[in-house]
Amino acid sequence: MTTTTFDTLQFVKILKDAEFSDKQAEAISQAIQNVRRESDLATKTDVRILESKIDSIRWILGIIVLLTVVPLIRNFF
Repeated sequence: MTTTTFDTLQFVKILKDAEFSDKQAEAISQAIQNVRRESDLATKTDVRILESKIDSIRWILGIIVLLTVVPLIRNFF
């Protein structure tokens, strides 16, 4: 996931230039920061997709280990 920076100082300056008060500009800037921070959270669907991928990897690794161990055991017995 790519991360973009949010220049709050510049954003507040733009709002002040548009005749927002200091308090309003800072509150809007803080609200946008909070929304952006929360949008980075994983959804339940994201977690399910990852769990599915992990399960697939476990099966593949299990098969690889089995295909590696069985010939080794045959060589010793």
